[in-house]
Amino acid sequence: AQLYTGGTVNAGIISPMFSDLDSGIAQVRFRAHKVYTWTTTNLVVGLVSSPSNPSSFIPVDTIALTANWDEYSIPFPVVPSGYRHVGFRTTGTFNYAGFDDFVYEVQPACLPAINGSASAAATSAVVAWAHGVAATPGSVVAWGPAGFNPGTGIIPNQATVNGTSYTINGLAPNTSYTVWIADSCGANNLAPWFGPINFTTSCLGTTMPYVENFDVSPLGCWDNAGGTKTMLQYSQGAGYAMRGNFWSWTSGNGAVMSSRPVTITAPAQATFDWSHQYMTFYPNDQLLLLGKTTTGTTWDTLVNLIGSSFNSPGAGTTVPGTFVDTTVYLPTSWIGSDAIFRFVANSGFGPDVFFDNFVVEAIPTCAVPIGLNAAGSTTCASTTVTWTSSSSAVSTNLEYGPAGFTPGSGTSLTGLTGGTTNLTGLTPNTAYDVYVQDVCAIGTSPWSSASAVTTANAPQPTVSTAYTVLSMNPVTIQFDATIANATAVTWSFSNGGSATGASTVQSFGANGPAFAVATVSNDCGTVSDTLNFTVGMGENALATLRVFPNPTTGLVRVEFPMQSSGTAMVRVLSITGAQLTATNAQFAAGTASVDLDLRGLASGLYLLEVQTEEATGVQRLVIER
Repeated sequence: AQLYTGGTVNAGIISPMFSDLDSGIAQVRFRAHKVYTWTTTNLVVGLVSSPSNPSSFIPVDTIALTANWDEYSIPFPVVPSGYRHVGFRTTGTFNYAGFDDFVYEVQPACLPAINGSASAAATSAVVAWAHGVAATPGSVVAWGPAGFNPGTGIIPNQATVNGTSYTINGLAPNTSYTVWIADSCGANNLAPWFGPINFTTSCLGTTMPYVENFDVSPLGCWDNAGGTKTMLQYSQGAGYAMRGNFWSWTSGNGAVMSSRPVTITAPAQATFDWSHQYMTFYPNDQLLLLGKTTTGTTWDTLVNLIGSSFNSPGAGTTVPGTFVDTTVYLPTSWIGSDAIFRFVANSGFGPDVFFDNFVVEAIPTCAVPIGLNAAGSTTCASTTVTWTSSSSAVSTNLEYGPAGFTPGSGTSLTGLTGGTTNLTGLTPNTAYDVYVQDVCAIGTSPWSSASAVTTANAPQPTVSTAYTVLSMNPVTIQFDATIANATAVTWSFSNGGSATGASTVQSFGANGPAFAVATVSNDCGTVSDTLNFTVGMGENALATLRVFPNPTTGLVRVEFPMQSSGTAMVRVLSITGAQLTATNAQFAAGTASVDLDLRGLASGLYLLEVQTEEATGVQRLVIER
């Protein structure tokens, strides 16, 4: 029989009714395995009062299934009254478990051991268990290569033990083993075998430089079983990288990979390459590099990649782009100790993560600066660059240029100290590459990997202009610019004048068309706005301009002299010079009049302007209601 759980937690099956299950002498015996070797499938065996009440399930034992069809015996020495069924559940979702040869029978006189576990080192392992019956005097421990089963009649190694733990010595490093336990209730009275208990010995420590390119399968001396998911190797044609399938893992799942011990004999650094696409919709993708000594109790966070900087050029949702090289200096307190490193990949349901080429090595005599970031506080024309130099560095050289340039052909800065500098005079909306190298007393380091930055293209400055006629003869006008995001404002006028600032006053001594141009700028660009108007003095030709009633509730008459027949325009302006209404008509010589209905305007102060071919006149107009 095969059980498939689907997406249901605690999915399972319930046996037929056994009328004597609560007698305390029954047990079940069966064979089981996990269908897919790459999954983790735990089977919980317990008791159920009836199929109509699955919530009554009482767990008795949990079995970590293997890919082998192993036999398991589960005794039920204590069963609550009324419980007549045996239940089987899985602890996860989307599990496949196979069952066969199910037997319901009387418990043997000697019950099997329970709760077995193993803790492995490089050449030894401690196996622990509990007796099936508390008064059991001893046990037999049998062990051999992974998958071995004493039911075949061949037992590679065994030992008789009086307690409930045993240390197996003389094991090979980085090797998988299987252990079985048989409780002994006296001469020739062994309980059924309990197991399998599977474990893999760790690797012996290695020395620097330690290099792992993840190209060998299965991985040598890496524990890849941590977390809720498992890292997989990703083919790159000429080799492999490790891959965390964030795109198919739900948020909150992750994988953990731990290295073999590495002896740190000198000031050291760890380096690896990574690729990942950052998405604002899934900002919680994370890759951590942790480390600790073998005697330490807590993990140090060496590298924490998360957020918008966790992005490499060209990376897709399920494929890597350009790998980013990352280096971190290890704590000097680790010198003389063995250290273990751990990659932790936490899925935020975003694109897949990839990493490769992990190296632990002594810091070079003049090391390449690490942590280069050229995209700090970026504007249209500047950016802040930061890096970390080694302790032997005297100063740092920096070179930058258009994206893709080769060091030696860019703009150079030398003698930098402090790990930060500000690049200025850059072109807006332009991609640059930045490199750094350390200068030491005995020489110069190689150039670092490039750090990319693109200057901003916003915000652009904006400007709108208006004018107010202050007086006539000469015509005197105030010009005002409303600006945003501008660092400078300049004016130029048709009378040959110029000015700076958001507001200025100019006088015009000649009749005719005129203009004023306001220009604003910032690091991102320059914008201009032009005002066109007409200057008319006319020897007080409009001195008799009348506007009445004034103040008015909205209906107003304008009278003005026309020295000759022609066109005249009557405009109502806001106090800042913005046009609100305009009337343009042909008038005969003499006194002309225009009736205006301004009831649509709010109460307040306005300017009424009359422009004839000879002159321009302005009066203040008050609307009151």
